[in-house]
Amino acid sequence: MMSNQKNIMMVIVSYLMMVCMFIPSMSYAQPPCDHPLYCTGPILDIIQRGQFFTDDKTYVDMPTKYPYQQVVDLFNKIDSQNRSILFQFLQDNYYSAGSDVEPHIPNDWSISPPFLNNINSTELRDFATGINNKWYDLIRVWNESICADCHSHIPVPNPFVIAGSRFREFYYWDTYWTIEGLIVSNMLNTTRGMILNFLYLV
Repeated sequence: MMSNQKNIMMVIVSYLMMVCMFIPSMSYAQPPCDHPLYCTGPILDIIQRGQFFTDDKTYVDMPTKYPYQQVVDLFNKIDSQNRSILFQFLQDNYYSAGSDVEPHIPNDWSISPPFLNNINSTELRDFATGINNKWYDLIRVWNESICADCHSHIPVPNPFVIAGSRFREFYYWDTYWTIEGLIVSNMLNTTRGMILNFLYLV
């Protein structure tokens, strides 16, 4: 029964991946990004050209403390050519990068899932244990305290596994292989939620 459930989930995931692959080519698809702070506009241009951060991704991952129009109005009142004033503007009006998502402890994660007992090699078992521990470290949920137009993400209703390191969101093709691993780790509730997240995006 459990095996059938896992197989059904993988069929659904494969189908959703195919759907998502073709959506960008459809004539009615929306532009990928039009946010006036994170995708277009003078603030993005000045901050990124000013190289305030060593990683260009940092700024677009920083949610604002206030609705975007309020941030724009505040920006228009400052001397945008003054680097120290610009830096203070960022400190005053933005949260740190990644504040729009929060760590989440999944209820279906186990420190020792059953599949580990079937691995005879100590080296491979340690490797598999390390991967299983990654699910615990990399699962996030949306921070609902962030206002609706204060970020560059597309909020989803269920927990998700991020790519890690500088990547604070989940990605299309990465998620397919992540789900393969979650199913092996018997994390079917998390898998189901991530599938529903893709349906939400579609």
